Amino acid sequence: GQDPAAATHEHGGTAPNTPPIAPRDGVLAMTVPPLPKTAVNFIWRPEHVVLAAGQPVTLKVANADYMQHNFTFKAAKVAKNLPVDATTTIKLTAPAKPGVYRFYCKYHLQMMEGAVTVR
Repeated sequence: GQDPAAATHEHGGTAPNTPPIAPRDGVLAMTVPPLPKTAVNFIWRPEHVVLAAGQPVTLKVANADYMQHNFTFKAAKVAKNLPVDATTTIKLTAPAKPGVYRFYCKYHLQMMEGAVTVR
């Protein structure tokens, strides 16, 4: 049983198939790794995060890439730009309803999606 409302976009939805990473003591470190200039796939590491419903979490997102990215997670009302060579701290509260949600970079929508599983 997949909640149809949760699976809105199906572009490159491989994130839910990767092992989910849970925050440690409410903090989760994420990275946008540097990619060769010829690369077409920007990625999140990890690209699949698991949270408890309503759990407060602090993401520390390091952008090691050569261009600005953005972290948008609509279900938690978050949209933050990620400057190059900086770590951006994002505090959010996990959605209250269990399911699979997506987060993405608004600049690279088609290829830079991640998943949040709320349990």
